[in-house]
Amino acid sequence: MGVQRELFSFALVGTVGFVVDGGALTVLSVVYGLDIYASRLISFTLATCVTWWLNRTHTFRLPSARGNVTYVGEYGCYVAVQIVGAMLNLAIFAWLIERNPDLRQIPFLPLAVGAGVGLVWNYLGTRFWVYRKPVRQ
Repeated sequence: MGVQRELFSFALVGTVGFVVDGGALTVLSVVYGLDIYASRLISFTLATCVTWWLNRTHTFRLPSARGNVTYVGEYGCYVAVQIVGAMLNLAIFAWLIERNPDLRQIPFLPLAVGAGVGLVWNYLGTRFWVYRKPVRQ
């Protein structure tokens, strides 16, 4: 798969993850009345599981765990990349809002910039760390 198709697939999987995340968050916090932060932790974990599986089987096409890397180890690396991406996303969002308070009236703009940076980080981290190609000797 070429880089463009791989990145498109990664973004599509991310969209599925966003829907899973938002849907689970809404159901848990609004429908069941669970604490919003507990709901967020569960929804993020569920979305990360879904995107990990879809990326490994569709975007990067890995049928099973690689070599001595277990699914648990691979998932741990994937989660680490996702957490850093989420922190970058939030930091950029907050930085833009603080630099230009008028953006509070159009929060979609700083949200989109943060999400774009997060997407790039998550793709690069996933592609070159979690699912790096083995080096040929």
